[in-house]
Amino acid sequence: MKRVAVEPERATLELSIEELGLVMNALWQDLGYQEPRRGALEEDLRAGYDALQLDLQDVIDEMDALGAGA
Repeated sequence: MKRVAVEPERATLELSIEELGLVMNALWQDLGYQEPRRGALEEDLRAGYDALQLDLQDVIDEMDALGAGA
């Protein structure tokens, strides 16, 4: 994931196709368009979700910090 721009109210991110796929899978499952996975995630898939979650949390933290300075 690449941060293109981060502002207090919005962020522009560049996602790889794999990262976009992870986001879409999570949304589709949450919205009920896709059945939840049965059993444990494969290790590399779990690592991908974990890395993307950490990157997104960093962006949210940066947005919060910018908003607090306004």
